[in-house]
Amino acid sequence: MGKTASSARASGLFALSIALCAAAAPGMPSGRCPLGGAMVGFELRLGSAAEKAPSRVVAASDMKSFSMATNADGRISCVWKGHPLLGAGFNAVAVFEPQPSGGWTYRFLYCGNASGLDVEEIVFPVVEVPRTDGTRFLYPRQTGLLELPSWQTAKPGARVVTFGPRFVGFRFAAVMDETLGNWYADARDEARRWPVSFNLYNGKGSSPTASFSLSCAMPCEPGTTAGALPYGGTIRPFRGDWFVAASIYRDWAARQPWYAAATALRASAPRLRDIGLWLWNRGRCDTVTGIVDRVLADTGAKIALDWYWWHDIPYGAQAPHYWPPREPYQLFSRTIAAMKAKGVYVQHYINGMCCDADDPRWTAADQAETAVLRNGSYMTSLFNRFFGHRSAWMCGNAPIFSDRISMVTRNLAGAGGNSIYVDMIANDACYACWSPSHGHPRGGGTHVTDGYHRLVERLRRENPGVHLSSEEETEAFLDVFESLIVLYGGYERFGFNEKKEMLPVYPAIYHTATTLYGSYATIDNVPPWDEKWPADKMRHETRDLVADFPDHFAVELARPVVWGIQPCVHNLLARHAEERRLAADYRFLCDTVKFYWNNRDLLYDGEMCAPGRIETARTTAEFLMRGTYTANGVYLTNTHADMPTVFHSVWRAPSGKVAAVLVNWTRSPQRYRLETPDLGTLSGELPPRSWVRRVR
Repeated sequence: MGKTASSARASGLFALSIALCAAAAPGMPSGRCPLGGAMVGFELRLGSAAEKAPSRVVAASDMKSFSMATNADGRISCVWKGHPLLGAGFNAVAVFEPQPSGGWTYRFLYCGNASGLDVEEIVFPVVEVPRTDGTRFLYPRQTGLLELPSWQTAKPGARVVTFGPRFVGFRFAAVMDETLGNWYADARDEARRWPVSFNLYNGKGSSPTASFSLSCAMPCEPGTTAGALPYGGTIRPFRGDWFVAASIYRDWAARQPWYAAATALRASAPRLRDIGLWLWNRGRCDTVTGIVDRVLADTGAKIALDWYWWHDIPYGAQAPHYWPPREPYQLFSRTIAAMKAKGVYVQHYINGMCCDADDPRWTAADQAETAVLRNGSYMTSLFNRFFGHRSAWMCGNAPIFSDRISMVTRNLAGAGGNSIYVDMIANDACYACWSPSHGHPRGGGTHVTDGYHRLVERLRRENPGVHLSSEEETEAFLDVFESLIVLYGGYERFGFNEKKEMLPVYPAIYHTATTLYGSYATIDNVPPWDEKWPADKMRHETRDLVADFPDHFAVELARPVVWGIQPCVHNLLARHAEERRLAADYRFLCDTVKFYWNNRDLLYDGEMCAPGRIETARTTAEFLMRGTYTANGVYLTNTHADMPTVFHSVWRAPSGKVAAVLVNWTRSPQRYRLETPDLGTLSGELPPRSWVRRVR
């Protein structure tokens, strides 16, 4: 943040805070502000353009003096003064205002930085609270991850969780402990474009504590001596579960204009409500459509076709040169028209952020638009291990790349589909770019996100009536994409289990503001293979993956639906519906689609309610950790040792009716007893692989 912006935000707050603290006793020993049972401090991370990484960390405890004062209405003002590096005239100020609902709002700013170094990151708040070995950390990884760190082996002061600044679908974190209670902190970023990171540390003192922080990557503008955290937020204790934490954040988010804009965009696309299953299929026309008639007949629901690998280039290489289609244009467009005539919603894939840096068409001009890392190298990743081509991440300020994405999007729209899936943007477009030649400040800030917002808004203008979709949870792009694919309902595939439990925090906040669909559920557990990949790297399965992982498909299909995410099956082919060994899973797929279709008043229109507590048998299940680029002969497994045999959620329909949704994903009958604030006590027995809707 530059001088003008920080001065405008900070001047009144500085004057008030310093005046309040003038009479307070300086040199308080902790250097941190006590808020209830928590201690709150800050860190600044500083560096210069000549360095390969930030070279200095300044913490609240490093300051020469600390003063705090409380005025008549309970406002707490804290001033930290003087530092050997930052100068005797350096001041950092935090103001905390008590809230009727509990806790405090905060603001943070600083001035007088005489070090000559850039403040690259503002870490505030840093909240330290007591902990036990059972203390968990809830933070915004994917839909929301509740993690139990290995406290017993963590060294004093060690960072035990770090996350961000990418993949942020909400901006709060909470330390949760059933014995001691919970602490919550959020970043109320009204622009919802600032990159925020989340960290958890083991305490250094003689008694067990946990310290968690939110940090913002700032733009580096030479000569800036003052700055402010570009948003405020809240800190508060609370009692209850993860849903209580989500509700605190939702109460704020739902009042923001972009939430209303997203809700209006959702209402303007009623066709998305009219989907009972997404077929996430890949390849040629007859391959992706061969199962359509069978699913339509067996479910009675309308479906969507999420069509990958329609393009002539291999998947995961040679982007963004997607056009022309893999098969003759006439066949391609006729197939789209035939699907739409059956009522199928047709969506096609492109990557909206990356270029193939090893493609012969890659030029110096393309490289010049690539995002630059802190160390001066270009930002690339190796996604497609079969080709070995690097994918270059493009900066938000990339006019040549934007023109290419615009062209392929117009061509696809002209072919007649309903929607275009623009990969990665919603999930990833908030990284730092350190290029000195892209026309934006070096480092963090909103410039990458702002640039991709301009690209998506351009695609919308150029293709009226065509929907856009993107990857995973987002706040920054919530009001410009009609739908989002959400894949971590089957989180065991990605290595998570009872120690790292994925929760539906994002749906609890944003379910009524966007359309969520997706899962990697693959009925035979075999990832697809692109015919254009090198033949010598082709996978040859040596195991019966259905027999070895008999519960994987059912769990990965069912849990997202319980969370209010539209059903999705990956790579379902015509032959799968005929295979005897897949009959039970195919039947469960059809039953799941029918249940969702008949309960859209809850699972599409409804608002998630407090889940309460369920008593049901728990079991151990084995999962296969595989993805599209898993190499031949690799069979990594993951054990979830404490799984409830019945998944559930509670929803309030627009009519006001509240109902519980329950599914027994196992292959044997299961009893349950559910207690929720809205429904009281419900109990019963569910047959194997079955769904039920329960009202009191």
